[in-house]
Amino acid sequence: QSLLTIIRHWHQHPAQFHLNTSSGSEAMKGVLLLLCEAGLIPNATLWQTQPVTNHATHLRTSRLQATLLSEETSLELLRPLAEKMRFAELARECQHIKSVTLCADRSRTAGLMTEIFQAYHFWDAMQYAEASRLLRSLCYKLSDIPEAEIPAEILSKQFLFLVRLLTNDEMYNLDYLTELAFSCERCFLRGDYQGTFLRFHHFYEGICIYLLKQACQEPAASLHDLEQAALALTEMPGRDFSLFWNVHLESRLLGDRVPAGHIIAALHEFYQRSLLGVGMQPLLETESADALMVVQELARYFLPASEYPLQRDTLDQLLPFLQQPGVTAALTF
Repeated sequence: QSLLTIIRHWHQHPAQFHLNTSSGSEAMKGVLLLLCEAGLIPNATLWQTQPVTNHATHLRTSRLQATLLSEETSLELLRPLAEKMRFAELARECQHIKSVTLCADRSRTAGLMTEIFQAYHFWDAMQYAEASRLLRSLCYKLSDIPEAEIPAEILSKQFLFLVRLLTNDEMYNLDYLTELAFSCERCFLRGDYQGTFLRFHHFYEGICIYLLKQACQEPAASLHDLEQAALALTEMPGRDFSLFWNVHLESRLLGDRVPAGHIIAALHEFYQRSLLGVGMQPLLETESADALMVVQELARYFLPASEYPLQRDTLDQLLPFLQQPGVTAALTF
C-alpha cells in the first residue's frame, strides 16, 4: 500500500528518475524495466554499469532498453535457421540478442555464438583459412568457461578438420570430397541451387579422379573422359564404379523419372544450360534434389564413414549453450 501511495505521488508531481540497476539481480532489473514501461515509474531511465571485456578495472555505463520481446523473438528464430544451416542469419540474430539482452551471461554467450556462426559462414563460402582462424581463437576463449565444455570439444574437432583440409596438397583427398558432399547438402537446405550444382559438379569430377588414382591409373583431361575411364574400372580396391550405376543407384531410384544410366547426363545438361554453364535457365529444386541424391549415394558407396564435424545435429548440440535462463524466465512468477 505504501508503494502505491508513493507511485500516485510521483504521478501528481512528476520528476526525472535515473535508476542504477548495476547491483541488482536479473529479476530485479526486469521488474524495474517492466514498471517503467508500464508507466508506473514515470520519466525514468535505467542504467547499468559493467566491466569492459578484457579490462576488469574499466567500467562501461549503458542504458537499459525494453527489449524482452525482441530477445525472445530472436531466440525463437534460431532453431528454424539452424535447420536450414543459414549461418549468416544465425550470426545476425545472435548479435542482436547480445545487444538487447538484460542477462550478462547470455550477452557473453550470444557474442561467442555470433563468432561461431561467422566462422561457419566463412567455412560455407569455402574460406577455410579464415574459418580456421576464427575457430582457433574461439577454442582459446571457450577453454576458460567451465560450462562451455561441449562447444569447446565441437569447435576443437572442427578446427582440426579444417587444418587437415588446408594442409593436404592433394586436391581430391577424402577430407575434401567429404567436405564437398556435406557442403552440397547445406546449399540445398538453404535453397542455394546454383551452389548445390556447383558442388555436385566438383564432387563428381573429384570422385572419378579419386577412383582412378585408387586403381593406379592416370586421370584423363576432360570430365567426359574421366567418367568413361572410371566406368571402365572392373578391378580396383573397394567397390566397382559401373556396379554402382547398374545395381546400387538403380535400386535407390526405384523407377523414378530418370533412369540411373541417364541421370548424370541429364544433370550435366541442366548444369550447362544454367548460368554455371553457357545458358540462362534457372536451376530448380527438383533437379537440385537429384544432384544432391547422386552426391550422397556416391559418398555413402565409395567414401569411408567419417564423423564430419559440421552437420545439422552439430547445431542441435550448440544451441542449448545459448538457452540459459534470462530475464524473461526470471520474471515467470
